[in-house]
Amino acid sequence: MEYIDKKSDKGANALIDDFLEEAKKGPFSDRTIYDLFSSYIDSNGVHVKHSLIDNFLLPEQSNRCCYCMKKLKNHEEVSIEHIIPQSVAGNNGLNYYFQKNTEILNAKNVCLTADYFAANTPPCPPYPHKVAYYNFAASCKDGESCNNKRGNEDIEPIFLYANISKEVKYNPYTGEAEWSSDPVFQANEPALPTLEILGLNNEKLRLIRAFWMYLKRHGKQLSEIRTIEQREEELCEMLGEMMEHLTVEDIPLQMINLSSDFYWNQLKDYDYFYDKG
Repeated sequence: MEYIDKKSDKGANALIDDFLEEAKKGPFSDRTIYDLFSSYIDSNGVHVKHSLIDNFLLPEQSNRCCYCMKKLKNHEEVSIEHIIPQSVAGNNGLNYYFQKNTEILNAKNVCLTADYFAANTPPCPPYPHKVAYYNFAASCKDGESCNNKRGNEDIEPIFLYANISKEVKYNPYTGEAEWSSDPVFQANEPALPTLEILGLNNEKLRLIRAFWMYLKRHGKQLSEIRTIEQREEELCEMLGEMMEHLTVEDIPLQMINLSSDFYWNQLKDYDYFYDKG
């Protein structure tokens, strides 16, 4: 997992400022403000949400999902993650996130959406949390996506912690995401369930990560594996290595499916773990 350095605020906020000027004219409701943002096209014909994703969110994340590191090509593959959930309606909810060890989630940059529009001449920043760039990240969408798994659960904004790449490690033989023993997180117990809430250790992801790291260990390229027979041969080799680190009961059942075209095509989007293997 990688730290997201959110320093694109000048360009991103220019897009959001334009939307907010229109939104302040109303009528609107606090419940629909993000829906309005999602469909807003400015006077130059720019779809603001798509531009924000393609030109700011994805580049600052190296075109990866903020959680699982899946490759995301453009806005069509992205669900915007609200770090502070849209469901937060009171200051206690905001403060939960403001108290975290991050630089950009604070009362100077983000405010309650209802409070923003209740003011006669609201300043920017702070931005309403439902449309604040500071509160946005790009995550994968559809099906078993990270954003769907999270829902409105309160979780740690782990990708905003500068040392997160050292805190979350990936077992090179089992693919399991693991917290390191760093005392920063040992003293911050609420951080630990985040991996479980997001499902970042489901069988499919563990297998995908393990396979990429297997290839890296043996100096092999995915492009060299062209047939199902070759896929199955390499998977058997990987399974042999996994067996030295897992009990038979712990071997992921989806191992049998990974050679199929459906899973193989998904696997290609996680080459991040080849570099990290």
